[in-house]
Amino acid sequence: MATYRKMPSGKHQFIVRKKGQKPIYKTFKKKAVGERWAREQEAAIEAKTYIDTAKAEKLSIYAMLKRYREEVTDNKENSNTKSSETSRIATLQDRLEGYTLAALSPDIIVDFGVGRIGDDEVSADSVRRELTLLQSAVNRARHIWKIKIPINPVPEAREALTMAQYLTPGKKRDRRLTEKEAKALLSYPHKQDTLINEVVEFAIETAMRRGEIAALKRTDINKAGCIAIVRASKTDKKTGWQGRDVPLSARALEIYKSLPTRIDRSVFGLTARSISQAFKRMVDDLGIEDLRFHDLRHEATSRLFEKGLSIEEVATVTGHADWKSLKRYTHPNKEKVAAKL
Repeated sequence: MATYRKMPSGKHQFIVRKKGQKPIYKTFKKKAVGERWAREQEAAIEAKTYIDTAKAEKLSIYAMLKRYREEVTDNKENSNTKSSETSRIATLQDRLEGYTLAALSPDIIVDFGVGRIGDDEVSADSVRRELTLLQSAVNRARHIWKIKIPINPVPEAREALTMAQYLTPGKKRDRRLTEKEAKALLSYPHKQDTLINEVVEFAIETAMRRGEIAALKRTDINKAGCIAIVRASKTDKKTGWQGRDVPLSARALEIYKSLPTRIDRSVFGLTARSISQAFKRMVDDLGIEDLRFHDLRHEATSRLFEKGLSIEEVATVTGHADWKSLKRYTHPNKEKVAAKL
């Protein structure tokens, strides 16, 4: 089934042929290595386990990630997600440069993870996100681009890094606002022409994400029904819905009614990035430590449960796809629980 010829360069080319199948070519410096390869290919063809990895041997990890960025990352609507993914892709391209998709093995990926945590001193969570992106890119190459490799090597590498305790669980945030912090945030004096105080209180009242608040238009508010319409939500792919309707509290509606009407019809007139910047200035000026804007969503969700709403009712407000996801945002006040007991 296999034939052999010596090339003018002195290398040895082996050709494996089988009726009804495209011939397989490969060139080797050593004849013995080529003979072993030819026997392996013949056995795989007979067992019907042969996979033509020729395309994978030509596709570099750098080129694979570049194509993934152009087809997937660059088309994401959330600018922050796009920016963070682009940064991760650049890191993966830099650290895995020189490897092809066919050569990418669990050992290579484990070395990447160990190097990132040990040498670059990044967190396990950062490496987890990088591996998730790499796994998605390899899956896309296999299933969408039809580039054949036996398996995706990332899950095995992730398991090895976890067993070796490199990918230790990240610290889960349970940050709640104290009464003093909440009062300070809502009474913070404006230093610039911004509605950050109103944004903060609206976030606490609605549990809406920063991007969702920034995207709100006046046409998205139904005052009669006390509803804010989120046109696109982070969990749309999981839920199968396009956006969601957020019930507004009496206070959230008051905040909306107090805002000036803008020509661009935006409710708050702030981008997601400007909300983050204004919020950081606010907490820095007030001396509040370890508080992120997304923590307000945790605060709002916990308050909804403390008001006695059911899981289904809270999920209606927050837009979570399941209880497991929602539970991560639920941090009951220990003192209030103790008082109930």
